[in-house]
Amino acid sequence: MARSSHGSLQQEQLDNSHQGGQKKPEKMDMIAAQLSAGYNAMLERILHGAAMPVANATDSYWMDSPPFPEVNLNKHSLPDLADYVIIGTGITGLAATKTVLEISQDQHTEMPLRVVALDARDVCSGATGRNGGHIKSAPYKDFAFLKEQLGSVDKAKSVLKFMLSHVGYLKEVGRQIPQGEVRDVETVDMFLEQKDFDMAKKQVDDLKTNMPDMTINVWSGHEARKKAQFGYNDFIVGAISYSAGAAFPFRLVTGAWKALVDRYPELVLLSNTPVEDISVAANSAQHPYAVRTSKGTIRTRHVLHATNAYAPHLLPRLQSSLTGRRGCMSAQESGDKFPATQGNRSWKVVYDPGFDYVTQRPNNKDGSSGDVMVGGGFRQGKLGGLDQIGVWDDSKRDALPLAHVSGIMPTVFQPNWGGGKSPTAGSLKKDWTGIMGFTGDLLPFVGPLSQNITGRRNTYRGAGVPGPYGSGDRLEREDPFANDGFGERPTFREQNPPEEAERPVSRFSLLRSKLFTPKSQRRSRVGYISDDESTIYQRPATALSSCTKKGKKRGFLASLFRRGKKRSRDEYEDEYYQHEQKEETLASVGRASTVVEPIFSKSLPLNFLFVGCPSSGQTSLLYRIRYGYFADVTMFWASA
Repeated sequence: MARSSHGSLQQEQLDNSHQGGQKKPEKMDMIAAQLSAGYNAMLERILHGAAMPVANATDSYWMDSPPFPEVNLNKHSLPDLADYVIIGTGITGLAATKTVLEISQDQHTEMPLRVVALDARDVCSGATGRNGGHIKSAPYKDFAFLKEQLGSVDKAKSVLKFMLSHVGYLKEVGRQIPQGEVRDVETVDMFLEQKDFDMAKKQVDDLKTNMPDMTINVWSGHEARKKAQFGYNDFIVGAISYSAGAAFPFRLVTGAWKALVDRYPELVLLSNTPVEDISVAANSAQHPYAVRTSKGTIRTRHVLHATNAYAPHLLPRLQSSLTGRRGCMSAQESGDKFPATQGNRSWKVVYDPGFDYVTQRPNNKDGSSGDVMVGGGFRQGKLGGLDQIGVWDDSKRDALPLAHVSGIMPTVFQPNWGGGKSPTAGSLKKDWTGIMGFTGDLLPFVGPLSQNITGRRNTYRGAGVPGPYGSGDRLEREDPFANDGFGERPTFREQNPPEEAERPVSRFSLLRSKLFTPKSQRRSRVGYISDDESTIYQRPATALSSCTKKGKKRGFLASLFRRGKKRSRDEYEDEYYQHEQKEETLASVGRASTVVEPIFSKSLPLNFLFVGCPSSGQTSLLYRIRYGYFADVTMFWASA
């Protein structure tokens, strides 16, 4: 700053300095105003912008050259009636359909289930066909998160074990569908900031203290850089490695759909059939739900929502609890300099408050390295990513997240990136976007839908198979998950469910309190009595609570079925309907009353919503749902 001959500041310079000091607060005010406007715009989108999937979505790499195009042929027309309508054909819709069909296949009746699976676009064209191919849970981070959310080390351990078990289940499916590329991988979390790495190391120590059998390795920055198979540069201050899985999700799921269609001729799989509305059908006790689609209306006994982020479109009261978020994905060519992995490694680049996720496909037939699948960059969007929340349109691409995703691999791997004979080595091959489902407290939501959620008056209560048909031997069926620790999870499958941890109140958690059993409620013969004794909340009828309590010990699933003489569908429904007229009506405000398929021996709630965890937009339902009520804190499967 200029001075006079006497060494003092000139008045002009003092004035300019004063003006410069005034500009700084003005700039901060402008930034604050922009953030406030962005936040308000986000809330407006969340609360009023839910929409169906758009027809012209970006082209996903995973969906190129589909090996099972017949799943989109729509060989059947939309029927008038169904037992189950399942909305969504991603991995959750597949899991629900597969479970409904397989659990009933041994029935000794002439009543094949009428199951209809619908998708607004091509089969598996939503989040499952657009994600990163991970089958992964970060055990050290998830354990810390679960301890805080559940308030119990034991609960956190049980849920974490459940989360980690899904690699094995998917590998079992993958053995039948080799195109799905399901495989074990060593996954490596790479840290760019020392403070983030230090926090992660503390979480690893805590995890090993509570679960000493957990195998997880911590590498300092120097150690990680020395490992030739890692190939990182000095931007990486540390790394943590452990076991996980990876897959080609679109081919895995469409291959499984083809197998289901081939195995169950009655299954109706309809793509490009968006559901426009669901209502209660007038004068239709047998099929109380009317599902209106672009191809007509179908009446059904049960509706299962497997639409992930798009659920609020059909369930508007979920708008304050669940929203869509647009994510960025890419396929990149690594080049010959990249460490050889044969597709057996995945990565995560960690930087608070975000991360990028990376898998690599197995080697090509000519021996060249498989493509590297890179997603993330969410926090690099406008206003820290606020512009990507409350968004259901995956027809658009976003420049800022894409610029980050395109540059993160050469940034952390150079000089071990690119190179070789291919002129495109180290470059971007394709990019696309997809919509993920997010809840306010970042926990999944799985459970029966009450009138408070659907906005529909559900006055019909299904009685399952009526009392007169309760005699006779029940069909014994081996439970394939009897010894996997499934019952250790804190769910309402237990006869005396544990108290749920208090969850923080947020704009997106308004719905959740309605799904938990209030701690202070007393139990009655039929359910729980509210504090003012004015309302009976019917306890969820689950697979376990439906089991017989007398007689010889039976298998876990045995009590769901009965053995009896063969009856036609018409005979069965006539008998069922006549008995139903005698059933008393129970007040049920806390959850929905629904019609239940009469092949089951007890009433089971099946008006369900399935929404996955934040890192995936999918759920851990594959081969798992057995018609019970699952507390949403137990359902995790990180597979983004």
